[in-house]
Amino acid sequence: MTGHNLEASALLSAALDKSIRLAGWLGDDRPAARPRGVWSGLRMTLNSGIQQLFCKDTGLYSDNIGRRSCRGPEHTDPQDGNSWALISGATPRSRRAVVSGNLQSRWTKHGAPAVEFPNVISPFVSSFELLAHAAADDHDAAVELILLEWSYLLDGPGFTNSTLAEGFMVDGGVQYPAYWSAARNSHCHGWSSGPTSVLTSEVLGIQLLAPAGAEWTVRPHLSKWLAFARGGFATTKGVFEVKLTRVVASTSSTATHQHKRRRGQVVEITAPEFTNGTFEWGPFSHKVDAEGGRTTTAWIAWGDEDDDAASLEQLDIALGRVEAPNEEEWHRQSFIYRDDTRLIFDDAWAPPPMAERAAGEVDWDALEANYVKPLAEMF
Repeated sequence: MTGHNLEASALLSAALDKSIRLAGWLGDDRPAARPRGVWSGLRMTLNSGIQQLFCKDTGLYSDNIGRRSCRGPEHTDPQDGNSWALISGATPRSRRAVVSGNLQSRWTKHGAPAVEFPNVISPFVSSFELLAHAAADDHDAAVELILLEWSYLLDGPGFTNSTLAEGFMVDGGVQYPAYWSAARNSHCHGWSSGPTSVLTSEVLGIQLLAPAGAEWTVRPHLSKWLAFARGGFATTKGVFEVKLTRVVASTSSTATHQHKRRRGQVVEITAPEFTNGTFEWGPFSHKVDAEGGRTTTAWIAWGDEDDDAASLEQLDIALGRVEAPNEEEWHRQSFIYRDDTRLIFDDAWAPPPMAERAAGEVDWDALEANYVKPLAEMF
């Protein structure tokens, strides 16, 4: 690694940050764990050192200060290291959009290449990139990469309709370049399940701020790609669930025809009793205090989550909800808004077209060099 490795440094920075938080939860008051203690100081030193690896020419961090540095003979800006530089918070706020954008610029037809391992698209490493784009507040990019890479795992030739492949070639071939045979590729690789956590914590926006969710926040980002989303999980406190739906205001009054075109998102939050949380919306984080309980709390947010002019109103769903025809189409429920106005699912909404990208090209010499050889050839 030739010293000062980006991935290892960023991972340690993230581990120190979470350890400080965990110590607070556990009431561990040792001096090293305090907010301005040794762990915090070490994290600041790590984050400062990571900035020495930033390459102005590429707008990404290089792998180390040696051969893979910005000016090294094997200059490499790794997918995993740059992703963790964003996830860990090591990347200054002024650089986050730059790093996120330059990671996106490397995408190919079938996903995000792991350039540190030539010829590879790794859903494992790309799972970190999903979190990285979310950390840079580019949730559109996170969801687009899911649609690009994991959709290919569902529909691509040679795959098994599983989204858990260990990896594949940049040209879309099913063979994982670490192995000499395509048959060695794992199609049940749990490390490739990144979309599950990203859809929960970043799209639905459910974040636990205290053990078991005694405190929580919901900051959803449906993104420009999705019309609805629903999910959650349970802790010892109970069930957390969020539903997001694009809606349009509909009225039978011809005098308010313009109001029919008013669009927004309905956000429904269910949280356990005896828990407290907040609901946050929009680029300026409209924040509303909320309490868990037996009833679901809901809001109508007019405009998208990235709209500076978005407005937020609490929605009394007890006034009247018309359930969807079946559970599978739950998003087709409707709500009474006010007077003769109802909020109904926005059937007219459509995602933007996805950019056309070329398939990656295989470097056959590098592929041969990186194979894990069969034992018969190794000895």
